[in-house]
Formats: sequence, structure tokens, C-alpha cells
Amino acid sequence: MNDLISVIIPVYNASAEQLTRAVNSVLCQTYTNIELLLVDDKSTKSHIAPLLDNFKQRDSRVKIFANEENSGVSMTRKKGIDNANGDYILFMDNDDSLTNNCVELLIGRAKDTNADIVVGSIIFNYGEYRKEYSYTLREDNPYAYLTALLNDNIRGTLWGNLIKKAAIQNSGFPVAAKNAFDNDIYVCFHFACGNLKIVALETPILIYNFSYSSYSHSRPLKCLEDLYLCGRQIENLLKSKSYFKNIKDDFAYYMICSFIGKFNMFNGAELDMSLYGEYLKNKEAVKRLSRNKKLMLIVYDNTLLRSIYVLYARQVKPVLKKNFYRIYLKLTGS
Repeated sequence: MNDLISVIIPVYNASAEQLTRAVNSVLCQTYTNIELLLVDDKSTKSHIAPLLDNFKQRDSRVKIFANEENSGVSMTRKKGIDNANGDYILFMDNDDSLTNNCVELLIGRAKDTNADIVVGSIIFNYGEYRKEYSYTLREDNPYAYLTALLNDNIRGTLWGNLIKKAAIQNSGFPVAAKNAFDNDIYVCFHFACGNLKIVALETPILIYNFSYSSYSHSRPLKCLEDLYLCGRQIENLLKSKSYFKNIKDDFAYYMICSFIGKFNMFNGAELDMSLYGEYLKNKEAVKRLSRNKKLMLIVYDNTLLRSIYVLYARQVKPVLKKNFYRIYLKLTGS
């Protein structure tokens, strides 16, 4: 195995500690035929430019690119793809880190299976508390990745995925609007519907380092609009497929879980039922829900319970998270 692997990291105002940790984890890989593309999305912090230059001076495999204006993570990844020379591309974020044998395991799996995409398992790092997610996919089922996404058996994220550059060129890379929240998930569904061979690597190889200051955890109300748009795009994509009738219950389950997730994430916000109403009527999908999720549907539909939940979510939950976060994660299973 001597394929060149292009690792793409969008950079925007990361702390020096976070970015150094991410870069070091790439440069210290046991598989060495790597190029690291750091794409600066017009960072405003003064330490970014000299830090990137230092990485480039330190290792010839590091290449630096910069957007002329702040464009968002999706466009920044696209710039990395356009400048990548590798046979395969590995995505990560500027606050992630890799296990030292990550690339070796991913490319080995790709070669052994002749896969277009290898979905890497991940470790969520909350400081002292860590949680591993190990993914599996049936290789004899062409819809395995799609149904895994729909049933939340695999997270819809690009980071930790090794993808043939040729597969991206043939399938296209959808570019989301600037700062569109959760743009990864639509790209994952796009690839899932792209007649590609997608396998999983059960060994966790990417460490997601939780940061409360990251965009995905700040959740301004604009994020709710982004997520609604993303849900509609996924709906339109899947309904256009001839096999949609075979996955309609899985999709209903996915949409109901998305509905509950948004209700939780945005602290009891009232949601646009034009997207979710028909799926909430799917009895087969509702039957699959966990007890907690069924309870949340009851809370949403009951004015008094919802008022109590909103009070809890906006007043009590932030205090719990701030002061007892490690205990809170263990209790909620987050």
C-alpha cells in the first residue's frame, strides 16, 4: 500500500492547543504517505497564520490554503478537495485528533474490500469521560449504510471517513450554504444514494474532542432553519429513489427522531409540522422508538408538560451541564 492520502482540515479560529493536537495526530501516523491540507476559512484570530506557517516549516507534507472570504466549512472542504493530490481523502475537523494508526487501518480496510468509502468508528472525548462508537455494516446489503444512517446506527458525519477521490469526483460534493448547521448529514446521504461501495471500520480511529464553544454546540436559532432545510433536502433526495418504498418506515423513524432531537436541542422550540406531520402518523416507526423518545412526543403534545419541559430546558439544564457536566453525560447517555 503506497497510495497518497490527503487529510483535509478546515481551520477557523481554533485554539493553538486544539489545532496543534489535530496536526500532530496526522503527522505522527504510522502510515506516512500523507499530505495534510490546512484550509483557513478567513480566521480572525491573530495566532492562526503564524501557527499554520510553523506547521508548514516543520513538515513538508503540510500545505496551506486560505479562503479570500469566510465561506463556511462546506466550501472550505471543497477547496481542500480541489487541491488534494491524494488517491483517497480523509476528513477531520480542527478540534479532532486521530489515533496513531488511523490511516493505516482505514487504507488497509479500503484495499481489502475495494471500498469507495470506509466509515471510521469514533471516540467521543468529554475530558475524563470517553464513549466509543463502533460501527458495523453488512457488506452483502447495498443499502446497509443508508439504513444505518436512517436508524442512527452510524452518525452522519464526514470526519473520520476515508473516501476515494475518484468517488467524490464521480458523485459530486454537495456544498452547503455558509455556516449551515449539520451540513455533513446531507453529504452522507448523498454518498449513501450514490451506488458506492461503503464499508465500516469497527476499530475507533478518530477522537471527537468535545468543545462547548464549537459552532455545532452554540446552536443559534438560525441552526433550526438550517436543520429544517437539510431535512427537506434529504426527504426530496430519498423520495426520488425507486427503492424509497422499501425504506419508507426507516425514513419515517429517522424523521421522528430528528423531530424529537430538535425539540430537545432547541429547548422546547415549536417546530414546523409541515415537514414532520405525516411521519409522526407512521405507527410502525413510532413503535420502534425508545421509551424516552415516546415520552418526549407526549411532552410535546401536552401544553402543561411542554411548559414544564421548557422551564427545565432553559433554566435547569444549562446549570446541570455547566456544573455537573461529566455526571450529566453519564446519566443522559449523550
